[in-house]
Amino acid sequence: MRLSNFINGEFVPTDAIIHSYNPATGLSDLQIPDSSASDVNLAVKCAQEAFKSWSKTSVQERSALLNKIADVLESRLQEFVLDNL
Repeated sequence: MRLSNFINGEFVPTDAIIHSYNPATGLSDLQIPDSSASDVNLAVKCAQEAFKSWSKTSVQERSALLNKIADVLESRLQEFVLDNL
């Protein structure tokens, strides 16, 4: 499985990766982005910008949105499990 950085609502492709090895098998089961300083700076900048509107959102609205996200993840749980075997 290969992960990507998710910055400003988009997956950001990179060729720089770090292998994560499964200690039980010794195999590289996961490839993680080896994020550069510019990747991190962009993510922080975008997060600070997003916080401006998110922090003005009511607790009830935030809760409802996070619950919707959880519902979608739970509805696709089997798909996530099968994709990562």
